[in-house]
Amino acid sequence: MRSKATAKVCRMMMVMGVWLLMGWSGYAQAGINAPSKSTGSYTVSWSSTDHMFTRRLDLIESCPGGGTRMLGVRGKTSKQFVDMPSCDYIYKLYQCDYDPELKKQDCFYPFTPVSVHVVYVSKPGDPTGNDNDHNGTYTVSWNAASGTVADYRLIETYNGADTTYTTNASTRSKSFSNPKADGRYTYRVKACNDAGCSEATSGLVVDVLKKPGRPGAIAGDDADHDGGYTLSWAAASNRVDKYELLERVTGSNN
Repeated sequence: MRSKATAKVCRMMMVMGVWLLMGWSGYAQAGINAPSKSTGSYTVSWSSTDHMFTRRLDLIESCPGGGTRMLGVRGKTSKQFVDMPSCDYIYKLYQCDYDPELKKQDCFYPFTPVSVHVVYVSKPGDPTGNDNDHNGTYTVSWNAASGTVADYRLIETYNGADTTYTTNASTRSKSFSNPKADGRYTYRVKACNDAGCSEATSGLVVDVLKKPGRPGAIAGDDADHDGGYTLSWAAASNRVDKYELLERVTGSNN
């Protein structure tokens, strides 16, 4: 079988008095496209090459030590792969066209093969955690990913900005001991290795609203001895929606 990756001859055919373009036996600036590395989910795409006389178009996938399979892709220009095991895959297109003039089938490889280095890793478990103490300190944790894990990336989103924290493969939690500012925080996790990172998990939302601190001491007097006076105090720390002033009259619980 011949490769037509570099040929540049236009194939025309007279059928019932009409000239038909059967296709090019080579394609300028065309070929198979695929990522060089992946953690298991990726897409292989290619330039359109089949036409009305194409009888067969297969994407051939081979994995050293893992066998070969032929995937029918006639009429398509891409193929998606999900959760592929670790391997150095090779992909190439195999095309068969019928030549009505010669009345025979012509098979060839239209493009140069491509390879994809896959080191599989799954998504980790969704993160869990909360701010039960309402003091802005908490821990976010998650379950392990399967496959080859070099590290985890915890992505924190706050006020539209992302901050990424990296932990090693054996550490599946992150503690925030310095109190966070009030607001909404969203956490997602990815598992990573030398081929890239998995998809991010669903987001964990933590709403931080710290309890107010203790107000300052109450100050005030009745200098005029007429029963009218003002009481004041220093503001409490953190967010305060209102203050409650408790008054007790001698002989009363009010």
